[in-house]
Amino acid sequence: MTLVTPLREAVSPYINSGGLPGSERTAVGFVQAMRDWIAVERWFCDGLVYADAVENLRQANKDSLPTVLEICRAHAQLKSTAGLVMKMIEVIGKGIGNPNAYEDSIVGGAQSIHNAVPILSEIGSMGGSSTYRAVALQARRLLLQESLPSIMKRKAEVINVVQSMAARQISSDSAQCVVQDEILLSDIVLPILAELTSEQERAAILELYAKKCYRNENVSNLCFHSDSNILKIDFTGKKDTNLLRSSVPISSTIDLKRMVSSGSLSQLSEVSDAESVSEMLPVSAMRGAAFAILESVEDIELGGSELFEKILSVFPEFTGESGKNYSGATNNLYIFVLHNQSDSDMDRLASQLEKTISHYRDQLTAAELRRVTFIIPTETLLEDNVIAHSAPAKFTFRDQLDFKEDTLFRHIDPTHAYHLELSRLVKNFSVKGLNSIQSRAGNIQLYEATPRATALAKDRKANKMPKLYVRALSFVDTVTLSSFENTLVESMNTLDLNGAGNAEDNHFFINIISDSRVVLEPTDVEQAVMTVIKRHSDRLKRLGIAEVETRLECCLSEGSPPIAIRLVANNPTGFVHVLNTYVEAVDDSETKKVFRLVGGTKANLACSGDSSWEGMDVTSPYPLTRPFDAQRRAAAKSSDTLYCYDLPALFEAAVELQWNESAKNDLSGSGLSRPLMVTYTTELIVQKKSGDSSSWTMQDYLDGNLKMVETSRRAGSNDVGMVAWIMTLKTTEYPQVRFTIPLTLVRNRF
Repeated sequence: MTLVTPLREAVSPYINSGGLPGSERTAVGFVQAMRDWIAVERWFCDGLVYADAVENLRQANKDSLPTVLEICRAHAQLKSTAGLVMKMIEVIGKGIGNPNAYEDSIVGGAQSIHNAVPILSEIGSMGGSSTYRAVALQARRLLLQESLPSIMKRKAEVINVVQSMAARQISSDSAQCVVQDEILLSDIVLPILAELTSEQERAAILELYAKKCYRNENVSNLCFHSDSNILKIDFTGKKDTNLLRSSVPISSTIDLKRMVSSGSLSQLSEVSDAESVSEMLPVSAMRGAAFAILESVEDIELGGSELFEKILSVFPEFTGESGKNYSGATNNLYIFVLHNQSDSDMDRLASQLEKTISHYRDQLTAAELRRVTFIIPTETLLEDNVIAHSAPAKFTFRDQLDFKEDTLFRHIDPTHAYHLELSRLVKNFSVKGLNSIQSRAGNIQLYEATPRATALAKDRKANKMPKLYVRALSFVDTVTLSSFENTLVESMNTLDLNGAGNAEDNHFFINIISDSRVVLEPTDVEQAVMTVIKRHSDRLKRLGIAEVETRLECCLSEGSPPIAIRLVANNPTGFVHVLNTYVEAVDDSETKKVFRLVGGTKANLACSGDSSWEGMDVTSPYPLTRPFDAQRRAAAKSSDTLYCYDLPALFEAAVELQWNESAKNDLSGSGLSRPLMVTYTTELIVQKKSGDSSSWTMQDYLDGNLKMVETSRRAGSNDVGMVAWIMTLKTTEYPQVRFTIPLTLVRNRF
């Protein structure tokens, strides 16, 4: 054994261990080659000037100048080596999820192929020239594809559950693993329906799909009509979140908890607007949904009036068994089309469906249908015909639009449409859908928003170029830091895959929807969100993300009613993100929701947020320009500096950086405990000693009638040309002792 050990080690990479002979050796070689490429190009990527890169190399290799020469010579062949790395990534991509793909990938079946994932992640973070961006984009595409659960694995798992339900081996309640877990169902439901032919199995898969669609509603009375392959369910909406009254002051999180526990809450007219703001239904209204199966698009035309009468007969309103609902249309209809032999052009297909159902508009109205949704098989392709994700096309035709297509929500499940809050986009922008991604983290939609002419007429200084808006829905049982981070990362991946281009001022909206009423502390949520955003701040900046908006529902204590919290993080200075926390409150008329700023949070105490959403309607359109953009431009133009109210955030960031560096340099492990708050900032204003709030004059000052008062107020509230704060900094030198400094700016200068 001693003599042959070197021989056995040399031969082992070529042994066929379930894959192509030599695949292991090839995979090891690819991984090492990519590591070597990264070791060279890390010195030159991310837009670093060549001369600076060489100087950094020389400083790092003072005792080995030949190494500097070798790296520079290797970098000179960047275009060729980048092409080789892209080819390696392509080969790895074909073999990483398919161990039997010997004909497509020479690394198929290699045991060490997954060792390439961290290497791909490092390549995916590289930026700079177009060559680096092309390689990084291909690496990120493969990483995103790998992050999606295997379609075959998910199909097998779901089919096993469906067959057990059909054989009555398990109850539908025992199948909640498919409904509640992070198992994607929408992209495999059509293949499963086409594969399963028995009535019991089709009834089971339709039941799982229905419960997954309406898992945030109260579902009851499931009935499968075997003669027509239709599942009918009844459901009612769950009670909406409680709202604070807008007149109640929220100076701290303690006040917020006290108000929630004391019952200072209201409901917004006891209605649920879960699908349409313009057409509301009572929460308690019993509604129905039907799920029908057709073989092809042509069956819709060939079936004619008889087909629709057969489908609509499951609704008691259509047959006359139930009286008319005066609250408006209440029912929904899903039609699954198993095979699509028609034109693959989505606009043409939508037009064909719209024309077909227009002949049966009276029948749809008689059944009190609120909307009709067609789910049709299709494929989403990336470059070079590499299938990254297979998702069905979804076309929704709404009653309020006279059963014309709601193009804004194309390819979106209509039960998710309201949660995307797209109505805030369309008021000031012309919106174009770019992509729709479904992943473990949730549903991610990407839109290109071009300012409307009417909006530009009101804001003539606004940028006319399109912006990118990413809207993400995350359905989780419990709100956690990892669930938020996963959604944020996959949102950035979606933006990467579609090319952020040169777009700036892009926006992320993440809506975390949880059925469980988890108890959360607003300050802890704020801290967690900021931790994740700071962790990915470089990539957010590179993608041009100016604002990250997060919405979630939580309880502030055990047994307290849930409230909706909104966290808005932006980067006004370009150096550091700041975050404001709001709750959704009801106005005095109790007819609309508004944002109320929560005091006592980290950004509020540090005086680093702009609090510009205070008092705004929650349906307010996104503006073309953010608050204080004009002041920031004026400050940069007049004195080449920042808008004065952005400066406290920089002081806070500087102290936090000091603590981070101290933690890195503390090798003994006996370092100081970093406080949660490192900066406290209060604005100083001048008032009359008498308490009179009227404006003061220089004569009041000369007469000694003025005093300096500490206050907390919105950014930009100053009415004089001087702004002053008093800051308390907890530095590494004085973590417990207060180190307080006055800071005054006159005309935006110290």
